[in-house]
This record gives sequence, structure tokens and C-alpha cells, in this order.
Amino acid sequence: LRTRLSALGEEVAGAVARAAKDGLSPRNRRALRRRAGKAITAAQRAARQAQGKYLGAIRRLSKASRAKVKAIRKTSGVKAAISAAKKMAG
Repeated sequence: LRTRLSALGEEVAGAVARAAKDGLSPRNRRALRRRAGKAITAAQRAARQAQGKYLGAIRRLSKASRAKVKAIRKTSGVKAAISAAKKMAG
């Protein structure tokens, strides 16, 4: 058992040394590479945030209330729909 543990300890030490030498593990390098992309505009960011708030607001509502909020969104816009959904939720 001790020989197995010592061998395992040596393997782990080698892996840690390699990771420290590289600075990043291969998994982290891949994650960094994936995150790099085109920057979005301020309008796109605002639209995505509004969409998230809208989805969060209607999540708790019944189907009938959701239909009403959807109609409000179509006629008055996302901000009005979010405020109406929050009022309906209580």
C-alpha cells in the first residue's frame, strides 16, 4: 500500500509541476480560447439583459398571465411587459 501511495504521490507531483510550468492546464486553455469572440455592442448587451429580465419576470406566472404579458410586450415593448409581469407576480 505504501509503495502504491508513494508512486501515486510522484505522479501527482509530476502533473502539478507540469501544470505550474505551463501556467494553465489544457482544460483552462481551451476555455480561454472558447471565450474569445466578437465583442457585442451596447445595444445588443442591453437587449440581452432585457430579455433575461423578461424571462425571469414571466417564469413565475401562470399561462394566462404569460399570454397577457406577451400581448403587452408586442404592443408596448419589453420594459412595459417586465413591469406588468412584476405587478402580476405580486
